[in-house]
Amino acid sequence: MKLEKLRVSVAGLGLIGQVHLVNYLSHPNVEVVALADTDPERRAGKLNRLHGNLDEFTKEPIALGEFRSYEDPFKMCEDKDIDIISVCLPTDLHAAVTLKALENGKHVFCEKPPALTSREAIRLTVTAEAMGKTLMFGHVLHFWAEYVEAGKIIESKKYGRSLAASFARCSSRPAWSIGGAEQGWFGNPERSGGVAVDLHIHDADIAVWWWGRPQEIDASGAFIGNMPSVIHSRWRFRDGLIAQFEATWETVTTMPFYFNFKVTMERATLLFDSRNADGLQLATEDKLVSIPLKKAEAYRLEDYYFIDCILHGKPVDRCPPESSILSLDCVLEEARQIAERHRGITSV
Repeated sequence: MKLEKLRVSVAGLGLIGQVHLVNYLSHPNVEVVALADTDPERRAGKLNRLHGNLDEFTKEPIALGEFRSYEDPFKMCEDKDIDIISVCLPTDLHAAVTLKALENGKHVFCEKPPALTSREAIRLTVTAEAMGKTLMFGHVLHFWAEYVEAGKIIESKKYGRSLAASFARCSSRPAWSIGGAEQGWFGNPERSGGVAVDLHIHDADIAVWWWGRPQEIDASGAFIGNMPSVIHSRWRFRDGLIAQFEATWETVTTMPFYFNFKVTMERATLLFDSRNADGLQLATEDKLVSIPLKKAEAYRLEDYYFIDCILHGKPVDRCPPESSILSLDCVLEEARQIAERHRGITSV
């Protein structure tokens, strides 16, 4: 059966928007028809000048002449000749643009986080259901080979239940938005949500995916200026599992980006560190082995999965919006605790 071509648009042509755009351009059942960005140079096709904490970004210019061009993403949402809008905008615009797109009958892929508040995110899921449209929030680690395989091992309980876990995700402060680390939208906590909502949410989402809702959250951290930039957090789950997290936006630009996790089970330990070429490792009583994995571009798998859900009318089970909202709830609680403790320190 020949499948229809879905007409896709991308709102936001920054680092992550370019990654998604390239993926849509490669999909056989997708036609990219429109793009939106406030930067006239990006709309003119100068898309190969960004760098950040991703390896997957465009290295060659993309000819954008055949696409409709919008400066205002809200106007693009009203375009009747669009089936899907991929929202890759600054975080403070995620909820508003996604809502506008859904209300105009579009399917929506929205990059993480879904919103800056849980109430906004819930409204998006309610609207998507009412409009009969597919909504997916972009938590790419659900498609990252090491995290997928680790999740399978944990769920199988082949090595017993999980006893403890630790996660780290650290980088320099993001400087790849227009204006850089200080003047760009990342540097404004009211726009980005700080390190908790932008960076740490990746690992919070993984913990929710693997073990569900935590029973207790205890978080502390540090501010750099007015920006919450360091998180140390401890989650306790109902079965006694303890998960610890570290996430930082460092002040120095030379800080390398890295991420890792360790999961201690009753009869084995899972290890992964992005700085280690051995990939996902499993330590048992008698040996330490690297688990062979088929490497694939996680962002491409994510985008193709979203398109497949729409083409075949399938629910977004692999990355359900409800799980994304729970992850947001957790990091917002951490941010609240950190801000409260920060006020106590600064008021002394």
